[in-house]
Amino acid sequence: MKFSKKQRELFKDNGVKGKIKGATISIHSSGQTHISLKVEEVVPLHNEIDWTTIPSDKIIGCDLGLSHFLIDSNGNKIDNPKSLKSYLYKLAKLQRGLKNKKKGSSNYKKLQQKIAKLHLKIANTRKDFLHQQSRKLVNENQVIVLEDLNVKGMIKNKKLARSIADVTWATFVTYVTYKVAWENKKVVPVDHFFAS
Repeated sequence: MKFSKKQRELFKDNGVKGKIKGATISIHSSGQTHISLKVEEVVPLHNEIDWTTIPSDKIIGCDLGLSHFLIDSNGNKIDNPKSLKSYLYKLAKLQRGLKNKKKGSSNYKKLQQKIAKLHLKIANTRKDFLHQQSRKLVNENQVIVLEDLNVKGMIKNKKLARSIADVTWATFVTYVTYKVAWENKKVVPVDHFFAS
């Protein structure tokens, strides 16, 4: 297994907390192999917090959008990275090249793997950005107010469908929600019809 320096130190100090129940090996079409460990661990419950005592500077409201990925109630703006858009030209070029190759040939398979690697790079770039932003948001605040967007309805707009799919708000909300649960903090969803 290939570990980063940080991961090696973490495993050296702590090992795997809990009992390993199983492992799933998955092979991506780009050729990368991943091992996912299923670990059972007893986690102590946090004491319930009186949310009315939280100071206002530890409560933040977030508005998710397309031109800016996130605008918070303090006026801070985070630009949308547009992970897919930055690689779209390269992706289109590779896919055009695939069209001219003979199906099943070694060159066809090589190019297919190249396209899969690029798709994986786009997905990893997007995930990395979402993890960084969600971690920063959870570390700096006690209560996070997020808008409950109707992504399924919004994605029906043909002009904005690709941009909405690329920004992945639902994944961001999922990341924030589980990180908040780990830290004994709170997420407050706001209905999308609420005039904010």
